[in-house]
Amino acid sequence: MGNKAKSEVNGFVYFAVGVAALGGLLFGYDTGVISGAILFIKNQFSLSATMEEIVVSSVLVGAVAGATIGGALTGRFGRRKMIILAGMIFTASAIGTALAPTVGWLIAARMVSGIGIGIASFISPMYIAELVPAKVRGGVGGGDHWFRNLSR
Repeated sequence: MGNKAKSEVNGFVYFAVGVAALGGLLFGYDTGVISGAILFIKNQFSLSATMEEIVVSSVLVGAVAGATIGGALTGRFGRRKMIILAGMIFTASAIGTALAPTVGWLIAARMVSGIGIGIASFISPMYIAELVPAKVRGGVGGGDHWFRNLSR
């Protein structure tokens, strides 16, 4: 990569790409957290095996819905606003799951979480690709640029 391309990637770009990339982590984080929490949730709500599966997988239903509507909403409102919306949805769903008085509430809150995750998973890569300069776009999006700079 030439010096001109390096100079085009300033601190703001790294910060913005890092924040946008957090959207891609939401799905993995939610999947990992539920594996530890389901033991306590199962006891709290006296869940059967079937209900346990529904609680765990409800986030996937929401993620499919979020990714599906994410494209249409992004075209209408823009990527930046949709990333902010996804974060707000995820925050509200985290509060909803923490305060869930019933298993139905918990499932609904996890579906809302999935919507936020689906939107963020759809929007974040697009936002990152559009944010960085064209000369380094593939490297930043694929992680190559990050690893080369870490070794310096």
